Amino acid sequence: MRRYCRRCVQCNRYHRGKLQKQGPLQPVVPGAPLERWYINLTGPQPKSERGHLWILTCMDSFTKWAEAFPLLNKEAETIAKVLVEQVFSRFGVPLSILSDQGKEVDGRIMREVCRMFGIEKLRMTPYKPSTNQVERFHQTLNAILGKTVAEHQKDWDTRLVFALSAYRASRHRATGYSPNFLVLVREMRAPPDVIYGRPETRNDYYSFVEQTQDRLVQAHDCTREQLRRSAGYNKRYYDIGVKPSRFEAGQWVWYFNPRKLQGKQMNWTQQYEGPYLILRMVSSIVAEIQQSSRTKPRVVHVDKLKKFEGEKPRMWPAAMNALSAQSNGGREGATGPYTPSFSANERSASTAEEATRTVWEVRFGSAETID
Repeated sequence: MRRYCRRCVQCNRYHRGKLQKQGPLQPVVPGAPLERWYINLTGPQPKSERGHLWILTCMDSFTKWAEAFPLLNKEAETIAKVLVEQVFSRFGVPLSILSDQGKEVDGRIMREVCRMFGIEKLRMTPYKPSTNQVERFHQTLNAILGKTVAEHQKDWDTRLVFALSAYRASRHRATGYSPNFLVLVREMRAPPDVIYGRPETRNDYYSFVEQTQDRLVQAHDCTREQLRRSAGYNKRYYDIGVKPSRFEAGQWVWYFNPRKLQGKQMNWTQQYEGPYLILRMVSSIVAEIQQSSRTKPRVVHVDKLKKFEGEKPRMWPAAMNALSAQSNGGREGATGPYTPSFSANERSASTAEEATRTVWEVRFGSAETID
């Protein structure tokens, strides 16, 4: 009976609830401030009195500094203009930008802008929002806006800047510092400071520069260590619920592709498609799959895959040749749609940390010795 159910097409294509985690977490630890931005587009929101409908959110992976811009539309030209004028011109050009696969943030215009500025454009696999750190920021932003907007919710764009100000002034659990301190090297003046004042320290110009420099380098070093600890904690917590499944090239699988269809009940919709053929394993948790010779290959996370145990379809000639070349070692260096290299990110973090130590020529203390 179990074997019959595992081979049943209708049973395999239907799914309710959360998917089983099959791939362990591979955290990316940033190495320096403002080297990678995570971006995302949310909406449509309730139309504001100024006509805004969308929010473009951006977050730096190291300092957790966040920006949010209200938009009238979600055209790729609008998003590219905001990034250039409001992010790149103020914070400098980053090394990389990561987004989902939406056409507005991952289309031809965005890739051309990244090429002009020498930015590496990264994208995450479909239906895997946990890859993008800015998704977690959305929960915080929505919690603040939910407590401050009016009942008609048409003033959310005017409240956005104040919500961001409150977020940046708050200590972030992952870094141990507020985004304001890691970017501006000081905390912003709060209303109590205006009323009661703040103690003034009298230092000459050169001593102030040296002290500020030491504080910044020590804070960055402490932040790197705190980010490593947070990444390790998150990985241990995430991997508790992982049930590993081994996938390999040449294997047939089902692919989870949820879509909302007009006039149909989602609870009755069969959300698995396939079977798909695994053309190659990009990494231990990312696979490139294709359904037939007439469809385009997809790069997906293994959490969206499920083993196909029915009668295997006939393989098309191009796929047979590709798999044969892989087995013979002929495609070891083949390239495909980009997937972030976690080992490369770790090397980038190590290189950035070493560069900072060399430039400042400071020997750091432990996290407990920092005020």
